Amino acid sequence: MFIVDANVLITASRLYYEFGRVDEYWEWLLYQSEIHNVKVPLEVIVEVETGKDKLSEWVSSFKETLILNESVDKLLLEQVYQEGDERGLSRTERTVIGADAYLISYALTQLDIRTVVTLERKNNKVRQNRSIPSVCEDLGVNCCDPFEFGRRLNFSTNWKDNL
Repeated sequence: MFIVDANVLITASRLYYEFGRVDEYWEWLLYQSEIHNVKVPLEVIVEVETGKDKLSEWVSSFKETLILNESVDKLLLEQVYQEGDERGLSRTERTVIGADAYLISYALTQLDIRTVVTLERKNNKVRQNRSIPSVCEDLGVNCCDPFEFGRRLNFSTNWKDNL
């Protein structure tokens, strides 16, 4: 299962899979979510829904299909905070990070079958600005970018022809 970061959805809708231009992507993403290959954590959905655009409308309309219907494991979330990204961060600093720690903690529940999808790139920062791929690497979580994600699930604009 691929667990999708907000930046994947936001950037796709604004740059390369715009609504009204490449609707096949959004149909494919919804289909992949229906068959449980792709899910979006509630924390990410909330982040995306705050927008006032077609993406926020789409996410709101299909929330029940997209949502990763799980509660965060607080021990795994704390592990992400302590061992991964947020070493010694204050509560205020943890709030700045937003959904990133949750995204990673959901992937930690099933390391062998879950992959985080993000546009972020690895970096060497130490505190709250550490990238998702850097933290994933530290914790042994699979991570890929949206283009690798599309290749692995065989996205194409004629994806329905291959069903």
